Formats: sequence, structure tokens, C-alpha cells
Amino acid sequence: ENGRGNLKGKQRQTVPVILSQAEQEECNQITRSDQHRFARLGALRQPLAEDTVDQQLWQMLMDNRALASDPIDPEAEASSKKALAETIYVLTKLNKATKIGAWLRNLKKKTVVIYNNQGG
Repeated sequence: ENGRGNLKGKQRQTVPVILSQAEQEECNQITRSDQHRFARLGALRQPLAEDTVDQQLWQMLMDNRALASDPIDPEAEASSKKALAETIYVLTKLNKATKIGAWLRNLKKKTVVIYNNQGG
């Protein structure tokens, strides 16, 4: 890891990200473009925007419940949406704290590295 094994108070977690063929092609196109590097980074971070992540996670939850044949009552749905909103808030904070260079390197590996500051 190029001398970065000791994270000094930071916990390293990997979260698998499965990209569709279209997403992979879009990522490759952005990476190879002649835009300024910050414009490319912004374009690569856009899919992690709160609304996009919120929609994808909610759809994943719905797909999992449908597969499990678990009917959703309105109270459980409202509770799930509230918990999801809190999770999205935390993920958004972590994403802003992420070292973008490490994130970009690992995007190609379909893995996002999240550095969560534990020590304050």
C-alpha cells in the first residue's frame, strides 16, 4: 500500500461496488477525457451524490424484501426510510472525508475505500 499501512486512528473499510457495463464505460470515458483533473474527479463522484445513493440503496432494500416475500407495512416502511436517511447522512459525511486519491485508485477495482476517522 505504498507505505500507507498504518492509518493512525483511521479504520479502513472496503465496500464492494458493482458497476453495470454502462457505468463502467462511463467511468472509463470520464477517466480518459481531457478535462481538468478536478472536473474528472467531480464527474466520478457524481454517482455518489446523496439522491443517487439513496435511490439505489432503497431499491436494493425493496428488491431484497421482494425476494424474501416479506410484505412491508406502512409503519415499517416509514421506519426503514428514516433509518436509510440517517445511513445516507453518515455515508455522505464519510464520502466527504474520504481521501479522493485512494477512492479514485480503488474505483477501478470496483471497491471504494472509506477512511473513517476514529480518533478525533
